[in-house]
This record gives sequence, structure tokens and C-alpha cells, in this order.
Amino acid sequence: MTKKKHPNIGGSFDEFLREEGILEEIENKVLGKDEEEFDRCVGVTAGGKKCNAETPYRKTDHIEMRVCYIEGAGQLCFDCWKRIYGT
Repeated sequence: MTKKKHPNIGGSFDEFLREEGILEEIENKVLGKDEEEFDRCVGVTAGGKKCNAETPYRKTDHIEMRVCYIEGAGQLCFDCWKRIYGT
């Protein structure tokens, strides 16, 4: 099967979707590998930027079952926890 060129984007539609990261996002959602299913670190790096590192906890994990969770703030990664609390 030959792929037709999309008139507005100059390539095939699936090439466009892949280049924009849309195809991977759709595949992840269909296969249940949604990257947002894991919580992200709410800490701030030494440079003042949001850490946003993926943590080992799913968003659905209860907070009492987590380590490095700050009630009212959110989940920290272990590195941010060590930097803030020194332990």
C-alpha cells in the first residue's frame, strides 16, 4: 500500500503524527502506557526550575502508601527530598 502525501503538510499523515509526537501519545494511551499515570515531582531544582521528575508512584496510589509525599504540596522525588530535608 502506498502512502499518499497530505496536501497541507507535505508528507503522509502518519509521518506528520509521528514527527509531532501525536502518534506515540495515541499508542501509549491505547496500550495503557500513559506517561501521566505516574506522579511527577513538585520540587524545585537548585537552579530554581520545577523538577518534574517521574516518581515511582501512580497518581492513584494513596498518599499514606508513599514515601516523600508532602500533604498540601504533592509528591517529591527522592533527590528533592534529600536536598530539602537532608535525609
